[in-house]
Amino acid sequence: METYEDLGAVLGPVDLDSEALIARAVRDGRRHERRRRLGVGVGAVAVVAVSVGAGLHGGGSHQPDGGAVADPGATDQGTGLPSPEVADARLSALLPVPGDPLSATSGGSAAEPFVRVQRSLDPDGSGTGTVLVELVTGKPLSPADILHSSQKCSLVAGRAGSAESCTRLADGWMFTVTTRPDGTQASARAVEHIANVTFEDGTIVDVLAANYVHASDPTRDTPVLTMAEVQKLATDPVWFQSAP
Repeated sequence: METYEDLGAVLGPVDLDSEALIARAVRDGRRHERRRRLGVGVGAVAVVAVSVGAGLHGGGSHQPDGGAVADPGATDQGTGLPSPEVADARLSALLPVPGDPLSATSGGSAAEPFVRVQRSLDPDGSGTGTVLVELVTGKPLSPADILHSSQKCSLVAGRAGSAESCTRLADGWMFTVTTRPDGTQASARAVEHIANVTFEDGTIVDVLAANYVHASDPTRDTPVLTMAEVQKLATDPVWFQSAP
């Protein structure tokens, strides 16, 4: 995954206006890459169906890049990640209502593996939408990476009137945005709340809450979680804890 830090290391110091343009370009690139990996924006959100009590089986039309269905008995991927089943159980426990499982997958490269889980839910009787969580592990950030990340966060946080924001955390950064899914088939009514938390230790939590199951046909006016709830979910310390 290309990062702000990778680009900054290549380009070195630039003036503020250029840096803002570069930061936005990289941010947009990361958002599109995240959409591609999450399999959202066009068509069904679900990529692999979960059969409760019967393990995982293939389904849907999108196969995650480098993805592999996990062993239902696994409790750890050997990379600091929980198994898809453990991550899905944690998501269910943290949602306002458990909802229904849509997918639980793992994949990625050896250097950057991920676990991805999704659930559909109707927390208030207004219609069904979806929540998706992706957990990624990578190498810890260097002091230079941390400096560049803080600079980029300051740029995003300082843009008045923007739908995007960034908050410096004690051990990382949280980027958030309210946006609409990509794709010509996506409805103009489709809305997403997205939070990306990048930690200094190299772990990443992505959370997306939408007002649809199919982006072409939203079933409610607003995403199933508020932005505050998405942020709380993204910063919950449970995700990378060891499985019992």
